[in-house]
Amino acid sequence: MGSFPKAGRPAEEFGSGVRKLVYQRYSILYRLESKQITILAIYRENQPRI
Repeated sequence: MGSFPKAGRPAEEFGSGVRKLVYQRYSILYRLESKQITILAIYRENQPRI
């Protein structure tokens, strides 16, 4: 992600400026700032329902 900070898609449903990247069944929500990337959340996609 460091080399390609805009690799994730815009995910405005989670807030202004938030992007979402899916990697090996995990979703990573992050926000680009002037010189850093702030990770907002990491969660697993497609968990079985109980």
